[in-house]
Amino acid sequence: MKKVFCLWAVILPIVTGFSLVSTNLWWKETKNLELLLKPDSIMTNNKWGLSSLRGYDDGLMPSIRSNVMMGLQNNLGAAIVKNLNVEIYYGHVDDNNFYNAKAIDFNDFTNTNYIFWFTVGIFATEKSSFIGHKFLEFDYRPTWNFNNKFVKFDNSSGPIDSIAKLVNSWNKLLSHKIILNNFNLQFQQMNLDITAGMELQPGQITLNQDVSFFMNLSDAFVPEQNNSLTINPTLFKYIPERLETSLFKISNQPLTMQTAPVIKIQSKDFKDHNFDYAILNQDVTLETKLNSLYSDMKQFVVNAVQGIYNYALSIDAFELQFRKNGYSDPNLLDEETILSDLYTFITPNQEKRHWVWLELINAKDTSLDLSTLPGVHLGFKV
Repeated sequence: MKKVFCLWAVILPIVTGFSLVSTNLWWKETKNLELLLKPDSIMTNNKWGLSSLRGYDDGLMPSIRSNVMMGLQNNLGAAIVKNLNVEIYYGHVDDNNFYNAKAIDFNDFTNTNYIFWFTVGIFATEKSSFIGHKFLEFDYRPTWNFNNKFVKFDNSSGPIDSIAKLVNSWNKLLSHKIILNNFNLQFQQMNLDITAGMELQPGQITLNQDVSFFMNLSDAFVPEQNNSLTINPTLFKYIPERLETSLFKISNQPLTMQTAPVIKIQSKDFKDHNFDYAILNQDVTLETKLNSLYSDMKQFVVNAVQGIYNYALSIDAFELQFRKNGYSDPNLLDEETILSDLYTFITPNQEKRHWVWLELINAKDTSLDLSTLPGVHLGFKV
């Protein structure tokens, strides 16, 4: 064992040294940027934030250009980079379309949209000791991967029977927390920093008037039928790449989405329809804990919403939280709280009942508006 260790101790420095020498020789002997440069030439030792995917460089906030130049300098060295010409283009650029490519104007202060998809062109100059050029493409566009029953186009203004209505409804979804959370998770998985308030915000990805114009040209829109809408990928076929760079990616297969009006749940509606201080129809004791009744209380809410709004609310589309002293109580109750720790009220039949204030939170259905933090007093028949 000692002999093996000694042999490895002799070999390791030789192998390591040879590797370093080989790397240095390769660097010095490889003058062709096409062979030399890789995405790591920009990304290694260079943390990218979502907020740096900007097309306007004001010298104060990071932009795509400032991050690219920083990455190249960190990995190649300033002495090499100063003799390279670096351009950044919208979308995909290679040798075949280079002469028609549109470079991003980082001095254009109106260039405020995120640019998720771009190509870095790196060219040797006369002063450079290198030759050739390299195109490095980066695509951070999130993917629209929603086709479940909880993500729906809003048809509160009537059936979605035009591109204008589709765009309006789609933009509402693009500002919804469910979609933003999904996109931000995708950005994280692509190693973009979204901490410290740098995450995607409402209104930062939209289908603008230009996008709407090109969607109309496609003649691929199919109106809503039976609360269902099919999105044909050819709807996007005429959108220029420059506009695509600020959008999301969508499947190349038809996508079917549900439609529904947005239902705004409000506390006063529970009260106006006699659900306030209703008694939960479950046998309990003073030692019963709130969490053991969680599913029953959610079913109570589902039934109430059906009765008030004529809306089939899924029991999985929301969560509950509890307060002891009504909506104005700043403290939340632990779900382990037992009923004997709750306050009581007297029913019209002069019966004492324990009660809790329950609130609907964390809507998982885009057609469910819980923005007012709606709630209701619920009693228990101890």
